[in-house]
Amino acid sequence: MVGERGSAWMARASRLGPLARRAAGGEAAAMFRRLPVNPGVVLYESFAGNGMLCNPEAIFRSLLVDPRHPGMRHVWALDDPGRHPRVVEEFAGDERISLVRRRSARYFRHLATAGLLVNNATFPAGFGKRPGQIYLNTWHGSPIKTMGYDIPGGGPATANIVRNFLQADYLVSAGRFMTEKLYAGAYRLRNVFSGQIIEAGQPRVDRQFLPHRDARAILMAGRPRSGGRVVLYAPTWRGSSFAEPDDESALLAARTRRLSEYLGPGWDVRLKVHQSVYGAARLRADLAGALVDNDIPTNVVLAGCDALIADYSSLVVDYLVLDRPVVFFVPDLDDFDEARGLYVEPCRWPGPVHSDLLDAARSVRESIADGAASYAHVRREWRDRMCPMDDGEASARVIDAALHGRTDHVARIPSDGRSKVLLYVGGLRSNGITASALNLLRQIDHTRYDVSVMFPAGGGADQAANIQRIDPRVRMLPRVGRIGGLSGTQLLRQLVQRRGVGARTRVLPLGTMFQAEWARCFGGATFDAIVDFMGYAVFWDLLLLQGPADHHAIWLHNDMCADAQRVVDGRRPLRRQLRAVFSTYRFFDDLVSVSPALRDINRSRLAAYAPTEAFTYALNVIDVEAILAGVQVPRTPSSGMVTFVAVGRLSSSKNFARLIKAYALLRHDHPSTRVLILGEGPERKNLEALINRLGVADGVILAGHQVTPYSTMADADCFVMTSDHEGQPMAILEALVLGLPVITTRFASVDSALPQGCGLVVDSTVTGVRDGMAAFLRGEIVVRSFDAEAYNAEAIGQFYAAIGLTAEPVR
Repeated sequence: MVGERGSAWMARASRLGPLARRAAGGEAAAMFRRLPVNPGVVLYESFAGNGMLCNPEAIFRSLLVDPRHPGMRHVWALDDPGRHPRVVEEFAGDERISLVRRRSARYFRHLATAGLLVNNATFPAGFGKRPGQIYLNTWHGSPIKTMGYDIPGGGPATANIVRNFLQADYLVSAGRFMTEKLYAGAYRLRNVFSGQIIEAGQPRVDRQFLPHRDARAILMAGRPRSGGRVVLYAPTWRGSSFAEPDDESALLAARTRRLSEYLGPGWDVRLKVHQSVYGAARLRADLAGALVDNDIPTNVVLAGCDALIADYSSLVVDYLVLDRPVVFFVPDLDDFDEARGLYVEPCRWPGPVHSDLLDAARSVRESIADGAASYAHVRREWRDRMCPMDDGEASARVIDAALHGRTDHVARIPSDGRSKVLLYVGGLRSNGITASALNLLRQIDHTRYDVSVMFPAGGGADQAANIQRIDPRVRMLPRVGRIGGLSGTQLLRQLVQRRGVGARTRVLPLGTMFQAEWARCFGGATFDAIVDFMGYAVFWDLLLLQGPADHHAIWLHNDMCADAQRVVDGRRPLRRQLRAVFSTYRFFDDLVSVSPALRDINRSRLAAYAPTEAFTYALNVIDVEAILAGVQVPRTPSSGMVTFVAVGRLSSSKNFARLIKAYALLRHDHPSTRVLILGEGPERKNLEALINRLGVADGVILAGHQVTPYSTMADADCFVMTSDHEGQPMAILEALVLGLPVITTRFASVDSALPQGCGLVVDSTVTGVRDGMAAFLRGEIVVRSFDAEAYNAEAIGQFYAAIGLTAEPVR
């Protein structure tokens, strides 16, 4: 029997197992990156290993017969080579070709050492291209349905796609339409992509120039021929992601059967499903004989059929080169358009559009009967606009551009001339800094500035909610994957993150490690200004300082020395990490406090870490529209009850205990009063205990966190802040916009945080707060008008100056 101690050890070991495996995998990947890059090896991957498919397959076959590359070795990454018997059988015995399991040790070795990398989607989140490697990303079609940022709420899902694109040396495009709609627009590569676009057509379409007889034989292999027409039903996938597509295999099987019934004898109906749902479809017995094998390249299938029934798939664009009938069956058109969106409205599609399957079958018969004359002019217009280069030679042109320097089909995405700004905004947890960042992102002039934000991906529901509040004009670049490096360098990194940057850190392996991490995250992107808007984590500073930019700035939202010394439960939780952050200050061009008073405090207390002239300030901006929009109804005075409201995280630095104690003194003389505290945090239990101990539970309400607290604030009578120290608290500015009288304690930067004449500053004591509340009840706090528009104009101008994009910042 295992004892209690043994059980605990086993439980711990079970938790450590995945960590140990991950660490071992990271060490192996780092070792592979020390091996030399082999220019004679190509690694291909399609759809995360779902087969030898799409554009990479076409390029692979072209390279196999290219006399300029006789000794080239070709490595294909497959999810499981055993699941692709056609591929295994075709290339068995060819020493030039290797099949590796995706995410195996051999896979990662080739990913780190192959001279040419070819993918039609994305390599894993941890992938980082090395110097000496050429990365050719072909993508997988010219889009009809919206992609990337053009999908409502689609920004966060682009993380690994955009990261792969930014690392690519070449992106393959069917033509100008695809370049603008997909790369420049949907994935927002304009201004940040440093590579080149090969506008040479889609290599996969070359396979459609296979003779019709040969393609038909491949498509119909293993099935008795009827001698009639072949119709391909090729619906796109449904769902929120490739990783979790909807399983519609039963529905598709029923539709395929009904199509066969509607079309009758002399027609063969074949079903081609998306790679992401093939696994479920192949298990259905009622699809035997109708389901097209996933290992048959889709464009060979297109070449072998006489008509196509499709919906929103880019296969429609590929099929245009054959000038054969296309019929659209879209029973969910309205819902799909609303939820996803389309680049071309259905009335302009190159074929009849139906919501009823019987009508779609009738259109197939009619289109075949009239020799595909119907919609011929529309198909021609689509070809000219969306795939003008699809002539059977695209693979050769792509190879010439990527491997032989041909430039006749190579272009770059033109810049729109805006200055490029990158901001790291922390984990986007609901707090004052996040609120300030979100406000800033809405107030920036996006016609002048191309703004990107970076944050760690996977922050949970709170982060997801705040992501939805990011201005839609902002490019989101969530960091996915982990920093690579050998264990010794990882230990050095952890040591520096604990102790700070020493004088020789930039020449140590750590510098190379962070340079590689920057390249992994941003490829060759450059910026005019890079900003650590959070200012509390040395890891991000070391990363951001690697970025090519004219200006690097870091924000100081508080009295940073006071923050470092703040005591919570007998500990100073921020002391070590902030001292490490301080050690990076000398590398930044500007250290930006959020008020002039705070600038003076930080300049004095942090003089040992940076020169005096590096300290500047920029006021926090406020989102007046959001504040006023959050007030649902005009305030209705309560029957004699006066409400004091406070807003902030329930942390020791906010010192809500001081407010509760002050209220306990006040209520003896003013019983018709109450205190409403909006916020959540680690001090809740202590505050609840204090409320009960003082017997004020009927007058103090801990209302919890509210994403938009403005309606509740507006319904109160007076705003109170009792913090020990602050930077420029957003809550005071929000209270002023709402027209509330303000009482605040005398923290160090209060003179800059509270505009002159707009409230009452009291001593940072219980009696000082009590006296301030009593002064309000006596009518002694005058509410003055706050010109938020003028304030914001000044604040945003200071921001531009602080990051070096306008006049010199105020020192």
